[in-house]
Amino acid sequence: MSNETLNNSKKYDALKLFPHWRRRLSNFDSSLDFTWKGRMWRSVDHAFQGAKMWLVDEEKCNCFSIDSGVTP
Repeated sequence: MSNETLNNSKKYDALKLFPHWRRRLSNFDSSLDFTWKGRMWRSVDHAFQGAKMWLVDEEKCNCFSIDSGVTP
């Protein structure tokens, strides 16, 4: 339990449908893979790092995606 208080907690009942919804707000959350720019990404941070690399070397940016087959 957190130290948060709400005046109208019913307003946020829908969030109870998503386990650990706060984790999903993190750039580092890897619970749900997603597709962006035609590639699968493990986290928003992976996509962000890949996008930065794309500016320098488009081929190397792919190593941050799941599709690359590169494992950490």
